[in-house]
Amino acid sequence: MNCPACGKSDIRRSHSSDWRDNFERLLGRQAYRCRKCRQRFYYPAVGELARRNSGLAQKKGVKVRDFRRRKRVMRRIIAVAVFVVMFSLFGLFLRHISQDHPPQSNAQDMGSPNE
Repeated sequence: MNCPACGKSDIRRSHSSDWRDNFERLLGRQAYRCRKCRQRFYYPAVGELARRNSGLAQKKGVKVRDFRRRKRVMRRIIAVAVFVVMFSLFGLFLRHISQDHPPQSNAQDMGSPNE
C-alpha cells in the first residue's frame, strides 16, 4: 500500500478524529497517514485488503455481496438520518404548539380613554 500523494510506502494507521472516520469504517475503509508527507487518506481495512487479494475475491458473488452490503448500510444511514430530522421537526412543532402565546393587542381594539 502506497501513499496516494507522494507514493511512499511508509504509512501507518491514523487515529479517529471526526465523524467521517466512523462513516468510512461502516463502508469498510480505514484512515491511514503517510509518515513522509503527513497526508491523511482512506483505504480498505487490512482484513478487507487480504480478502480482496485472495482468490475468493475474484469471484463475482463476493463482489456482488460487498456491493449489496454497502448499499444496505447506506440505506440504513439514510433512514436513520431521515428519522432524526423528522423527529427533531416533530419536537420543535410540539414545543411551539404547547407554549402559551399572549394575545396580540391592537390600538384600535382598545378604544380611547375619552369614550
